[in-house]
Amino acid sequence: MTIEPWILEWIILPLVVFISRVIDVSLGTIRIILASRGNQKYAPLIGFFEILLWLIVARQVLSNMSNPASVLAYALGFSSGTYMGIKLENSFAFGDVLIRIVCKDTGSSIASSLRSFGYGVTEVNAEGRDGPVTILFSVISRKDIPEVEKRIHGLDRSAFYSIEDVRFLNSGSKRWITQEARVQPAGRAK
Repeated sequence: MTIEPWILEWIILPLVVFISRVIDVSLGTIRIILASRGNQKYAPLIGFFEILLWLIVARQVLSNMSNPASVLAYALGFSSGTYMGIKLENSFAFGDVLIRIVCKDTGSSIASSLRSFGYGVTEVNAEGRDGPVTILFSVISRKDIPEVEKRIHGLDRSAFYSIEDVRFLNSGSKRWITQEARVQPAGRAK
C-alpha cells in the first residue's frame, strides 16, 4: 500500500511538523524555566534534545516552504508547545518557593500550622498601614503550595501572601524540612 503524494505533503508532513514542534518547544520552555531556577543538571540535557529535534523539523519546513500547511503547522506547533511546556512544568512543580504572609492577629497560629507540616517559619513583628502585623517567611516546595494556601485560608481569609521562586537555597536551610513531614497529608504530619 502506497501513500498518495498529496496526502504525504498536505496531511502527514504538516502533522509531523506540528507534533515535533510541540515537543521541541515544550522542552525549550521547561529548559528555560529550569535554567532560570539554576538547575545545572537537567537544563543542558533537555537543551540537547530540544535543538536536535528543532534542526530536523526546521530542515523539513525550510525545504518545503512552498507548502503553506507545513509553515502553518510549524507556527501552530510553536504556540501550542509554549502552552504545553508551561502546563507540564506546573504539573511537575519543580523547585522551592518563598511564601511571605502578612496577617494581623493570626501569625502565631498560621506559623504553628506550617511548622506542624514540617516547614521552618520565621516570624517578624512589623507595622502595617492599620497597625501591628506579623510577617511570616517560609520556604516550601512548589508542590505544597495548594496545601499551604488551604492552611492559611483556614485560619485567616484576610491574610495577604505572596509567593516567589527561590533560585538558590543554602543547603543548611532545608534541615528543618524532613521528607517524612513533607509527604504527610494535612493534619497528619509528625
